[in-house]
Amino acid sequence: MRIKFLSEAPARIEEARAHLQQIPAPEALTLLHRKLHDMAGNAGMLGCGAIEAEARAALAPVERADRPGGDLTPEERSQVAASLEAMTTAIRAESAAPDQAPSAQ
Repeated sequence: MRIKFLSEAPARIEEARAHLQQIPAPEALTLLHRKLHDMAGNAGMLGCGAIEAEARAALAPVERADRPGGDLTPEERSQVAASLEAMTTAIRAESAAPDQAPSAQ
């Protein structure tokens, strides 16, 4: 599952970037929220701590903004974009050693 997650993660990040660029289009913020929430949860479950941390960092302002009339500030958009870039870097690192998953306790 971990290897599958890592192989699909770059495409998911590209989808998140597209949703970020589409804001304030209807539902773009909600779609971004869902994508980041899923990435954070899956990364955490699969022991990909760096990916999870960046996904949660991106998720925080998006969660706050995802409400009727909500929006991201320019600073928050930059923060989310930076976290998506950091997630890409973390995915590359994790993919280089996919069998390095933490052992189950």
